[in-house]
Amino acid sequence: MTKYEAILNNSDEFTDVKLTPTEGIASIALITMLADRPDAEIPVDRLLDILSTFELFDESSEEDLLASIDKLAEIADKEGLGALFNAADDIEVISDDLVPTAYAIAIAASVAMGGALKDGSPLTVPPMRKAFLQELQVALDVDAEEAATITADVLTTLQEPPSTEAGEPIN
Repeated sequence: MTKYEAILNNSDEFTDVKLTPTEGIASIALITMLADRPDAEIPVDRLLDILSTFELFDESSEEDLLASIDKLAEIADKEGLGALFNAADDIEVISDDLVPTAYAIAIAASVAMGGALKDGSPLTVPPMRKAFLQELQVALDVDAEEAATITADVLTTLQEPPSTEAGEPIN
């Protein structure tokens, strides 16, 4: 059994809680952040920052996102990360067209957990997160070429300076 198999391919952990597609995608970010330390405190601010960079969450208020994070954290705490992944890895939650977004959010979460580089070096996926991402790629059925493209796109987007409107930085 691989290190993350209990989370990503565990058919024994389930929850009766139903997730929306946005909650499913947010689950992938949360699972990515907690995969190595399931008992760690959830970095809510980082998770909110990650979610807000994805267009899928544009219509969600901060209060809605916080309520979703609470819901997901409760599932993870009471039923385990495997149950949370199984709830998200449902075609009615993360449909085939949302799988690339789910993988992209995992890349963004991995980079966020690795810390920002101060010297202007290009962003990369932290080495300690690569094994998890490879197993997630298989679990989500993302082929290697698509995974490489998604990874490059996310790293490029995260590296770009924030856009501005009318000279004001977007926070």
